[in-house]
Amino acid sequence: MTVILWLALQILVWGVLALLTAIVLLAALPLRIALTGEAGAVARLRVTIGLMGGMAPGLVVYDSARPRKPRKKKARKKPKRRKGRTGKGSVRLAGEFPVLLRGLLRQIRFEEFRLQGRFGLGDPADTGTVFGMLSPILYGLPARRGVTIALAPDFDTACLDGQLRAALRITPITLLPPILRFVWRVFGPMR
Repeated sequence: MTVILWLALQILVWGVLALLTAIVLLAALPLRIALTGEAGAVARLRVTIGLMGGMAPGLVVYDSARPRKPRKKKARKKPKRRKGRTGKGSVRLAGEFPVLLRGLLRQIRFEEFRLQGRFGLGDPADTGTVFGMLSPILYGLPARRGVTIALAPDFDTACLDGQLRAALRITPITLLPPILRFVWRVFGPMR
């Protein structure tokens, strides 16, 4: 009987170890997140995730063209009032959040960003003002590989037409160090 239990325990341990190894290997593979959008007579947004850096076929995460399932309305409960966090912990949380955000954004690689479109606000003065505010961004930024922005003002009519295509690459395991650093600095030992 003890031999059978010992064998079952070994199988369980090796199974858990194999599962953990598979999870770490999947987290080490890059993901390619692609965003495609159109604005015009019909607006559409589609988000896909491709495993192995986009080498595997993409999985559609969101598509605004799909019909939505009707939601059942639930009776609303009166929300309980929570006490806000105050003290040193919330100050440390607020102070370290920008550092976390910067660390996470450094791990994201933009592969492609293409924006083509035209816009108009109806009033030529307003359209010119907005285009004047956008001009330093459109023409003043240095050209980067994979980035194309072409916006044209339409001074005659109120309109918003265009296409957007963006792709970024994330390796999930590289997000772990900034998150662990944030947790340690906020919830770790007091200084």
